[in-house]
Amino acid sequence: MTAPGNGYDEASAVAVSPDGGTVFVTGSSYLPAGPSDYATVAYSAATGRQLWASRYRGFGAVALAVSPAGSTVFVTGTNKNQAGYYAATVAYSAATGRQLWASRYYSPANDAHSASVTVSPSGTTVFATGISENRATSYDYVTVAYRG
Repeated sequence: MTAPGNGYDEASAVAVSPDGGTVFVTGSSYLPAGPSDYATVAYSAATGRQLWASRYRGFGAVALAVSPAGSTVFVTGTNKNQAGYYAATVAYSAATGRQLWASRYYSPANDAHSASVTVSPSGTTVFATGISENRATSYDYVTVAYRG
């Protein structure tokens, strides 16, 4: 996937669908007029042909997981607004790349970052983990559960 205008992309995670037919890659895609986006791309494992590419406004995705049924791809990373940094997790249709939902976690001190994501064996719960700043104790780890 080529970034619009400047071509700088950085992959950070890869996963394969349960049936082995699709390879998913996620990371950062930098924009000429802004920091970066999450960029997630699906490829045919047999041919390497790009099936779809999706973007989500944010600093960059660092991890991804595929649901046990292979129908959903979950991506997590860090985003920023005027208040600070927050962790954001996004769900995409594995077949089309259409965004199904996005959820954000804000820490008490406005500094949270996701580092990893996984899906329960039933596919009904998604877990994202990372760090969260707490005004009283500095940084702690945080794990957030979302309905898949």
